[in-house]
Amino acid sequence: MYDTVGFSLKANHAPGIDFMRVTPRFFDARGEHVFNNGGSSISGYLDCLKVSATEAYLKITEGSFCKWFLGDNFQTLTEAHTKQAIEKLSDILHLPFDKADITRLDYGQNMITKYPPEVYLNHLGKLNYYSRLPQPNGLYYQNNKRQLIFYNKIKEQRTKGESIPDLYKGENVLRYEQRHKKWLKADLNKERITGSDLYDCKFYKQVGDSLRKSYAAIQKVNQLQIDYSKITKTSQLSSSSIAYTVSQHGGELAYCEGIVEAFKKGELTKKQAHDLTKAVKEACKSKLNTKRSELADELDTLILGVACLEE
Repeated sequence: MYDTVGFSLKANHAPGIDFMRVTPRFFDARGEHVFNNGGSSISGYLDCLKVSATEAYLKITEGSFCKWFLGDNFQTLTEAHTKQAIEKLSDILHLPFDKADITRLDYGQNMITKYPPEVYLNHLGKLNYYSRLPQPNGLYYQNNKRQLIFYNKIKEQRTKGESIPDLYKGENVLRYEQRHKKWLKADLNKERITGSDLYDCKFYKQVGDSLRKSYAAIQKVNQLQIDYSKITKTSQLSSSSIAYTVSQHGGELAYCEGIVEAFKKGELTKKQAHDLTKAVKEACKSKLNTKRSELADELDTLILGVACLEE
C-alpha cells in the first residue's frame, strides 16, 4: 500500500554516528552543497531513493520505497514487507530508521478494471474542499494538505520505459493514490509518526481506512438515462429537458464548468449561475433522469469492498 515515504532521522536518534563523514560511504554520494550559514550537506542516491545528509540529520526525500524493496510499485507493500524494508534500509545505512520521523507518505492501490481507466474518471465528480483537476493521463483532487490521484498505471509505466509485471500484462490498471503534502501528523491524528509506526497493524489499517474514506467522499456522477414513460407532470418534463440538454453537452461536470466560465466572463450574474447550477444538479440526481453508473459501482467494489469502513 505504501509507495513514496519520506524519512528524517535526527542525530540525537543515532548517537555516535557522524552523518557527514560516515554515512555517505553507504550510498552513491553525488554532490555537496554549502549553505549560507557555513553548514553543508552531501546528497546522492541509494538505488531509486534520494538521500541527503548534514551534521544534524539524514533524510530520504524522493523515490518509491515500495519499488526500492519489491522491485516495482505494482505490488502491495504490506506491514511485514514494510518492517523488512526498514530493517534492510537500516542495515545498509547503519542507522535506526525505525526511529526516523516520517515526513511524507504516499499510499494507494492498483486495480484491474473492466474498461480502460480513463472511462471511469468522468463518473468521479466534485469533492468538497478540493479542486478537481483533470489531467492528460488521469484526475487529481487537490488542496493545500493532500492530493488524491487516479491515473492509468500501465500508460505511466510505458511512458517511463519501465517493464510491466506479467500479472498485469494485457490488463487495464487504474492506480488510486493519496499523497500527503502537509500536516501529515494532523491528518492521521498522531503527534509523531516514526518508521516503526508504518508496520504497526493499527496504523496500517488507519492509513487504509483514510484511503477508502477519501474516495467515498467523492460525489459520483450518475449515468443520464431519461425514462419518458414516467413523465406525467410539466415539472418532470422540465427536469428531463434539462437532463437531455446536459447529456448533449458533455455531461453534468462539463455543463457546470460552462456555467462557471460564463459567470467569470460576465455573461451571467452570480444568482443566475447559482440557479442554473442548482437546476442542473437536481436534474442529474433525479431517478427519473438517471441511473447509477455501473462504472461507479465497479470502483466502489474495488476500493470500498476490500474492507468495512469505520464509522
